Amino acid sequence: MIKKLLNPQSYASKFKKLRKSVEIGKLQATIFHPREFKFIWTVDYSKFDINNFKFLEEDRYHIFGIPIDLNNIDWHTDKFSYFTYPLKRFDRINARQYFNSGIDLVFPWEQSRFYFGIHLAQKYHATKELKYYYQFRNLVLDWIEKNPYVHGVNWLSTMDISIRAMNWIVTANLFRDHVVKDIEFKSQLVKSLIQHGNYIYKFLPIYQNGLTTNHTTSSYAGLLFLGLSLDMGNWVDKAVNGLINCMENQVYEDGVDFEGSIPYHRLVLEMFAYSAILARANDIKLPSAFYRKLFKMFEFTAAYIDHNGNAPQVGDNDSGRALIFNTSENNNPYENEHDHSYLLELGNNIFDYEFPSLLKNPTESFMLIPKIDKVSLNDTGVKPRKTDESIYFEKGKVGILKNQSFSLLVSCFPLGQGGKGGHNNLDVGSYTLSINGKQVIVDPGTITYTRNKELMDRLRSYIYHNVIFTEDDKKINFDELGFWELKNYYDSKLVKFENNFLNVIIHSKFDNKPRERKFTLTDNHVKIDDIYNGKFYSKINLHPDIKILSESTTEIITNSFKIIIDPESTYIVSDYLYAPHYGNYVKSKTIVFTSNNILKIIIEPI
Repeated sequence: MIKKLLNPQSYASKFKKLRKSVEIGKLQATIFHPREFKFIWTVDYSKFDINNFKFLEEDRYHIFGIPIDLNNIDWHTDKFSYFTYPLKRFDRINARQYFNSGIDLVFPWEQSRFYFGIHLAQKYHATKELKYYYQFRNLVLDWIEKNPYVHGVNWLSTMDISIRAMNWIVTANLFRDHVVKDIEFKSQLVKSLIQHGNYIYKFLPIYQNGLTTNHTTSSYAGLLFLGLSLDMGNWVDKAVNGLINCMENQVYEDGVDFEGSIPYHRLVLEMFAYSAILARANDIKLPSAFYRKLFKMFEFTAAYIDHNGNAPQVGDNDSGRALIFNTSENNNPYENEHDHSYLLELGNNIFDYEFPSLLKNPTESFMLIPKIDKVSLNDTGVKPRKTDESIYFEKGKVGILKNQSFSLLVSCFPLGQGGKGGHNNLDVGSYTLSINGKQVIVDPGTITYTRNKELMDRLRSYIYHNVIFTEDDKKINFDELGFWELKNYYDSKLVKFENNFLNVIIHSKFDNKPRERKFTLTDNHVKIDDIYNGKFYSKINLHPDIKILSESTTEIITNSFKIIIDPESTYIVSDYLYAPHYGNYVKSKTIVFTSNNILKIIIEPI
């Protein structure tokens, strides 16, 4: 017992918890000093094309595909499990005690991010009906009443607090004419925003050894919006320096985000991009190095999307966004989850460069964002790369083979977050494929983080992806790993990349024999050569829209393409779980081939 009391680790942990409790107490006791609310998001509404903006009149929005009534929101309840989190001071809520018990922490957070605020403002500008302003007003006031400062689950995450603040601020700007006159609402809004800013400033998520992540980037973005809106110079300075640091440390020189996840690349890109727009609209200078990497992030997006603007779902996907302008007409932004084409239009609004426009919804072309002086590429020193053809991202270790028919991505991301794991999956050597803008071979996605660890681990495991694997790959013990922790079980080496050809070697910690994959693109087909000295398996996860029509030992025919197998091989077709967005899943078909030494697969459209 004496040893336990004297344990330095135990003492340090208790001291850290005590210090945090004291800091929270100070925040609670902070005296509120009224401040002016500055309107920082000035928009030219003449570009708003009413005829192209379609939506449901119903007071309904979707969170992870689940409809919610905007007139009656329970801010503390997870609608996957209908568990309601207690209304305690946030440091007295032990969220981890609810992990792996069917309860999802992400649902109340997502709901409280207020993505629907901008959607209500869009409805207002399309119809000029005041009910949409009052709906936003009432939702904000209801949230403030039901979520007292630093109390409840929605004060747990600095990132989510920041995203909420960003959405409140942008929506209030879009309702500017009414907010100006609504003194009572504006006063309550400003008071809560000051509390949001004080919290973020005090509890910025910077981790061991100074590690920053997407949570940090989001927090600095939120602080920038708050600092400019409330004329808090110290917040603005902190945010700008923080964003510059995050860009420097989280984004590789080729523009790939270090989370090792394409959905998280989108999230972080949105944070940097909207922050850059806000900075330029308010005469804040960011260094050329920041804009150089930001441009390259857009280039990576232009490269990975297919001919219809769809993004491969590689790595974790919690459907996270900064601001959502591209909602669907069904008030359900998760319906177009994989459409990243709007990001290119966002890039076109920042740089004096034209990324290819693939927008499916014309109302996204302006995005209700401020008009700014565009960044000159000459000032950044960047040389644009061709992203409509095959390209390899050396630092991010992502290869994309692309021509007029195919878009194939080979994922060899380094272990995410600088070796921590974070939000990438065990998918080294996995690939995804779109044919003529239609996703046909896919990654499984993410069903949950906290509801069920076994389910989370299954979908991020190596053998659940489109990889070459052996029996040894089943040895990974996820029980020894945390919820967002991975180890460097796999590594890869690029052998050759040129002329629509990619050759990669994959090494496993469980096997001293290398696995080799060769990907070849032609005008008419994709060929994958898998090579291994011994018995191995090769896996293909089909998109749910792909149906198998017939099969033999040498050929599988689907409703979209055929697979030619050489030499003839045994294989098993079974169900796997595919998540079209966070929180939801459907069953689809997976094909697992068994082979010795070499397997050649040719995929031809039909």
